Amino acid sequence: LSNIEVNDRDDWRSVLYQAHLSEVFVPYMDPDEGWYWRTYMDSGEYGFGIFLSPLRPGVDCPAYAQYLPALVHQDDGSPLAIPGAICVFERNIGDPAWRHFEIFAQSETEIVPAEGRPATQLVVRTASEVGNYDYLVVTSFIGTGRIDVSGRLTRMAVGVGGRDQVDDR
Repeated sequence: LSNIEVNDRDDWRSVLYQAHLSEVFVPYMDPDEGWYWRTYMDSGEYGFGIFLSPLRPGVDCPAYAQYLPALVHQDDGSPLAIPGAICVFERNIGDPAWRHFEIFAQSETEIVPAEGRPATQLVVRTASEVGNYDYLVVTSFIGTGRIDVSGRLTRMAVGVGGRDQVDDR
């Protein structure tokens, strides 16, 4: 993320200059001779930009999301356009941002409902595929001013065999 600003009445105010995912560390920790040394730094060694994948409406993001392309560079420096690599959507998180029930406004004949607003988030999401892993990077802009960044991991299971499981006949 770069140059995030908020409209503060008539002025734009910077709230975040640069934010980056520093690394995703993948230690397999298998003591087998063929696997003990395998430890990957998926973001730094492989890069999430070059491995961005198009997002699927209704699976990766809600169908009502807006989808944006991404322009990344390939290993040789040439540009690569990835359609639908970023989705942006608002979601109601199911909690009130605020509410108030005015007890003294009530009468015997009329109940005045509580006032309130739902808590919402503006979500920006990407997905990168590195090997058998798919990483979702989710940035949520919350109405209170907080910015949450989370990484989510999904994978295709890969079977691992040790030397003792190989028949050399």
